[in-house]
Amino acid sequence: MKPSKRMEYAIHAVALLGKRSANESMSCKEIAKAGDMPHRFLLQILGQLTQYGILSSTRGVDGGYRLIQTLDEITLYDVLKAIGEADGGSTKAAKGTSRRVDASHDTTDHIHRGLRTLLEQVTLRQFFGE
Repeated sequence: MKPSKRMEYAIHAVALLGKRSANESMSCKEIAKAGDMPHRFLLQILGQLTQYGILSSTRGVDGGYRLIQTLDEITLYDVLKAIGEADGGSTKAAKGTSRRVDASHDTTDHIHRGLRTLLEQVTLRQFFGE
């Protein structure tokens, strides 16, 4: 499984914000520049992270984004779910397919469940080895 750019940028943006103090925010432009990420695309991602409750945003000259929780409280699954990339979707076979195809889909579902369990257990602090 190769991570998408959306995944990479979301995790990187949250990590950058996690290095700031709890009251210190960063603008989207600052995050984009620090992480070498495209501003417009990052703005969409930051909006999703805000809607999900991982970030808060403040408008104005001194506004920006900041983490609501610490890196110890945010899991990889939280970030991926916020941006819509946490679940692989349903892999159920269509009615009338062969047993071999059904078994393959059952295996894939099992892998997705195991991966989700793992992602739910790994905090961003653990992920970055801090």
